[in-house]
Amino acid sequence: MLVPLKRIDIVISIFNQEKIIERILGGICRNTITPFNLILVFDGCVDQTKPKALAWLEKNRPAHMLELITRDAPDVYETKATNIGLKLGTEDYIITIQDDMEIQEKGWEVRLTYPIRKYDDIFSTGAYIAHDIDFDAFTPELQRYKRGRGRKYFNARRDTFYIRDIAMRSPVAFRADYLRKLNYLNEEYAPCTFDEADIQLRAWEKFSLRSGLFRVDYLSKPSWSKSKSKDSTMNEGGSRVRNVERIRVDHAAYIAKKESHPEERHITASEIDYPEQFDRSALRRQNFRSDVSFAANFTVERSERVWRVYVRRAKKVWRMLSGRS
Repeated sequence: MLVPLKRIDIVISIFNQEKIIERILGGICRNTITPFNLILVFDGCVDQTKPKALAWLEKNRPAHMLELITRDAPDVYETKATNIGLKLGTEDYIITIQDDMEIQEKGWEVRLTYPIRKYDDIFSTGAYIAHDIDFDAFTPELQRYKRGRGRKYFNARRDTFYIRDIAMRSPVAFRADYLRKLNYLNEEYAPCTFDEADIQLRAWEKFSLRSGLFRVDYLSKPSWSKSKSKDSTMNEGGSRVRNVERIRVDHAAYIAKKESHPEERHITASEIDYPEQFDRSALRRQNFRSDVSFAANFTVERSERVWRVYVRRAKKVWRMLSGRS
């Protein structure tokens, strides 16, 4: 039975994004059509991110923003900063979005939360990628997956909800009741790697709840990301290898069974419960624009990654030729 979306919490943990914070907030405020609480956690910001964000919101705050809640965190990293925001949520559904993602789809929150409101067996929905664990090759050295869908693979349809072992952030929508029962993200996974995988696996193991991918349009350039930035408090550093091993230990029984639960459910745009005032005649145009945007963003993101690889290699060759180690 479909549960109406009356209100929602939106959480963003932010570190030094003064160049793009207005774009990020603009994407949310322009495209969110549900009354919402905006929860901002400024994690160790030392630039003009916070004053820019607050000034922009003072000038552009939408009428349907219910509460603006802000907190400052002393360099606690993304997992812990996100938990600060999640624990401040009061609504039945909550979305966490990273500070390098500009939402580009009207009514995105209605669409993203539709699977968790429609199906009783769904805990969370992501819009980036979803995949199953390759149980024979999920090691700190390999980290292999199967049946991947999403932006990274350029293979997700808008009319399909892809259920997999893991739906990686971001944005990710959660059922808040089970998020609280699971005691939020496990902060042992800080700074930022595989914490969403852990909680989704825990949701399955404890409550038989699954997670999956449902496409939403947004722009996220690799150059905007702070997870690999050298100056970032959110730098993932060596946590990826460590947390893969943690996943293998914490969820050893699940991995030993080698029983993923992939499924694909058909969801048309016309059945999503957008409000009456929503321009449904624009859905067809939205679907077309979405496919164009999906391709364009995929090309931009992939091009930036390739360029950064070439730059790193060129620097390495230059150091070798110049006699530097």
